[in-house]
Amino acid sequence: MQLWVSIEGKEVLACMVTQIAPYPNKQVLRIIALGGVEMEKWIQFLPDIEHWAMNVGCTSLEAWGRKGWLRILQDWKCSYHILTKDLTNRMH
Repeated sequence: MQLWVSIEGKEVLACMVTQIAPYPNKQVLRIIALGGVEMEKWIQFLPDIEHWAMNVGCTSLEAWGRKGWLRILQDWKCSYHILTKDLTNRMH
């Protein structure tokens, strides 16, 4: 796994954790977690992450997140959906 940190002066603006995920026919860079403040200051580092991913043999990136990310990551697409089921009504 890799830890990416965006820093301005002495302030941490954002952190991201990635993992190289091997699939049978490809290797992808999976974004495990990403968060921060003042996104406009750090979101432009994504092309650098893409370049790094290609250099280590990844052919794509993937991230699990809310649909709202598609407004920001406009050249990304929703490839699949994650289905969930709430079990709290069955808990004692």
